[in-house]
Amino acid sequence: MRHVCYIVHAEDTIGMTKQLIIRLPGHAHSQVPWVLWQSGEAQHERGEIVAQGHVEQASQLGELAALSRDAKVTVLVSSAEIGFHQLDLPPGSKRHLAQVVPYALEEDLAQDIQELHFAWQADAWRTPKGGEPAGLPVAVVAKKQLQAWQSWLDDAGVSYNALIPDLFILPQAPDEWTAMRIADEVVVRHSAWRGFSIEQTLFAELAGLFSDALTPPQRIRCFGDVQWPQAPAELSTVDQAEHDTAHLLLLARAVTAGQSINLLQGEFAKKRQRKATLGVWRWPAVAAAALVALLFIDKGLYIWQLNQQQAQVRAQIEQRYRDTFPNESRVVNVRAQLNQHLARLQGGGESSQVLALLSQLTPAFAGTELDITLMQFDANRNELRIQATAADFVTFERFRELATEQELAVEQGQLNSRAGRIAGTLVVRGGS
Repeated sequence: MRHVCYIVHAEDTIGMTKQLIIRLPGHAHSQVPWVLWQSGEAQHERGEIVAQGHVEQASQLGELAALSRDAKVTVLVSSAEIGFHQLDLPPGSKRHLAQVVPYALEEDLAQDIQELHFAWQADAWRTPKGGEPAGLPVAVVAKKQLQAWQSWLDDAGVSYNALIPDLFILPQAPDEWTAMRIADEVVVRHSAWRGFSIEQTLFAELAGLFSDALTPPQRIRCFGDVQWPQAPAELSTVDQAEHDTAHLLLLARAVTAGQSINLLQGEFAKKRQRKATLGVWRWPAVAAAALVALLFIDKGLYIWQLNQQQAQVRAQIEQRYRDTFPNESRVVNVRAQLNQHLARLQGGGESSQVLALLSQLTPAFAGTELDITLMQFDANRNELRIQATAADFVTFERFRELATEQELAVEQGQLNSRAGRIAGTLVVRGGS
């Protein structure tokens, strides 16, 4: 059963703007509260709640599809499913955040980073004049949870452009925390980009685990009925006429894009839809012609790319060979020439060992853009130590995977960011 409350007014609403605010829980069978707000026709008019209520579960969101068609839709999501972090990163990392952020947080997360989605507010990452650098605000959520929220809305036919953690609808001020009880959760915001959310039944037991590690505020402003035993500061209930869920959701009207984190980034970013401008009968003919042209172009481009990649790999292999054998000026067939060296040096001690390792590492060197700065070989351990730089962390991981496929043991040392590049050490060991 769903609950809906309508407030009907006789005056004409032409020229007024409507906003539908929906708050999604973490579980499909939990209630989904919503409110439909209509602003005043004139700037000085306050506006009004046109309708409010909730659907019993996510599968009933289709009941809101009609309301969403002529309104601006704001979708909030439960902050209990999201982790909030703030990272201090080198300035040169800004162009590589997609690679840097997950690994920077890996040790602080209990879940595999491959199963998590990372979103951030890059506009907040800056150095204020005369102040300390501001860290990068990051929100972390399970990919399965984000996919579930999207599927609920898509299946219901509700259009949306952003998913905003409900933490950010709470106002924020220096030396002050804000808290609200919404649905069956208590949400606490203790800084501009950080906070936590806990189920009401567990809040009294678990809130201290979060607040004890933080500097206590001067006061905590509460929106709605917040029960917080042994709070770290005095609780101050906001003086407002209503404390119900609808009025709490209306706090979202004051939130701007720069004051929150939209979870729809990277692989989850919304694709812009283009309106068709061709006639009904003209479109199939144009589409067919374009498809044929694209097939030819794509085929030619694919062949060209393969040739380019083959030439690059061949050049890299030859360069590795020249680096290994600097006295040879003529390179005709790398494989044959390398086999000749191996045949001559078979059983020849350290030289044969390092050549064997380099031979096995040929696919790894050819398949990555790793810049070698130093190589050292330990014959007693049959161990090759490589110091190198690359454009990102992924290159080192790809080298390790390719070397492992050649039945080599690879240990990766600590990776560091230097002057916009990643530097590190790889230790490769051969078999017995």
